[in-house]
Amino acid sequence: MGYTHYWYQPVKAKITKEEWNGLTAEATKIIAAAKLDGIRLGGWDGEGAPKINTKEISFNGIGCNSHETFRLERRPKQAEYRKDDPEIFNCCKTAQKSYDAVVVSILALARDTLGDRIRVSSDGEDKAIKRVY
Repeated sequence: MGYTHYWYQPVKAKITKEEWNGLTAEATKIIAAAKLDGIRLGGWDGEGAPKINTKEISFNGIGCNSHETFRLERRPKQAEYRKDDPEIFNCCKTAQKSYDAVVVSILALARDTLGDRIRVSSDGEDKAIKRVY
């Protein structure tokens, strides 16, 4: 099924190094808490380990609990086909698999940290994007 989360960032918006360091530190805690709850996360392909570094936070579920990769970038680039759009569009279809709770927690964290420099929505209710961890 297609349960998806969406986020939009203004093309000209900047995320400072300090803000990104705070986001990645909190994202690391969220991922650790999810692991304690038995939510296993892998790399983009549902194998390996999540990636948290100076450029991105990315992960997927593991095996049959994977779906689409979640990827939040410090400096996202606009897709060529959207070059005239003032916002950079990203999405992650989780199909409400177990890693969905981690996706919404990190999107809520990003929204709380970045304010009007990120707009987040979901196929669920507006309340769907909240910190679970």
